[in-house]
Formats: sequence, C-alpha cells, structure tokens
Amino acid sequence: MFPKNNIKIKEGVYCMGMTNEQLLQSITTVIVDRFDMLDGRIERLEQRVDKMDTEFRQKFEQIDQKFEQIDQKFEQIDRKFEQIDQKFDQMDRKLEQIDQKFEQIDRRLEDMNQRLEGTNRRLDGVEQKLKDMEHTIIEVESNVLSELDTVQEHANNRSERIENRLVCLERNGNSAPNCALALRTEKLEERVEALERKVS
Repeated sequence: MFPKNNIKIKEGVYCMGMTNEQLLQSITTVIVDRFDMLDGRIERLEQRVDKMDTEFRQKFEQIDQKFEQIDQKFEQIDRKFEQIDQKFDQMDRKLEQIDQKFEQIDRRLEDMNQRLEGTNRRLDGVEQKLKDMEHTIIEVESNVLSELDTVQEHANNRSERIENRLVCLERNGNSAPNCALALRTEKLEERVEALERKVS
C-alpha cells in the first residue's frame, strides 16, 4: 500500500491525495515514458553506433588499402634497391676487369722496359764492339800499310838487286839465271798485289 502523501511523479510535479490506483497508474505511465525515452535514446545510440561502425569499416578498408599501397610501394622500393645493387655489382665487376687490364698493361710495360733495357745494353755492347773494331781496323790498317811499305821497300830493293843481277848476267851471257830471276820477280809482284787487295 502506498501512503497518501506527497509523491514526486515527474520532475517538479507532486500529487497529493491520490489513490493507490491513480498513483500506480501515474508511476506506470512515468516508467513507460521513461522506457520509451530510453528506447529512443538506445535506438539513436544504435543508429550512431551503426553509422560509426559503417564509417569505421570504410575507414578500416581505406586504411587497409593504404597499407596495401604502402606495402606495394615498399616492394617497388625493394625491387629498385635490388636493381641498384645489381647495377653496383655490374659496376664492381667492370671495375675489377678494368683493374685486371691495367695490371696486364703494367706487366707488359714492365716487360717492355726490361726488354728495352736489354736492347740498350746490347746496343751499348754492339757500339763498344764497333768502336773496338774501328780501333782494331785502324791498327790493322796502320800495320798493313806499314808492312806494305816494308814489303814495297824490300821489293824495290830486291827488284833493284835483280835488275842489277840481270844486267850482270846479260853482260856475262848466262840465260838460265835470267829465267829464274824473272819467275821470282813475277811471284814477288803477285804477293804485293795480293797484300794491296787485302788492305783495300
């Protein structure tokens, strides 16, 4: 049983001297109104939640798409870095080949320098030999000329003696010695001519 006193039914509204049925009906009405208001608020909340969920799903899908795009970008960047690495590898190989070629050139230059040094030494030796030969030739020529002079002098002396003997023999009338002297004179002249040819 509800007491018949002041009861707050709605905010700012008090009922006095109400029967229990009236009070119960008023309370029920208030509760129903409250539930209706609560249902409306819940419905609006559900709508907001649904809207937020829809927006969230859309945002989430957009975010997923963005992440996929980012992943694709990273993959593209990775591929580009791989291509760059491959190019650097190619450059390194080419540089190694160039270094090897330079080393080969250096070795060939060193070999050429050594060969040039050897050639220069041989040229120096040949020049020295030529100088020695020139000196020897000069000495030989001088000796030969001296010998020729000596031989010529002896030949002249002998020729003079032979002529003198021939004169004597002619005077004495002996012909056999004349023939022998003539032969010896011819041989002597041949030897002189041979020496002259050697010198020239």
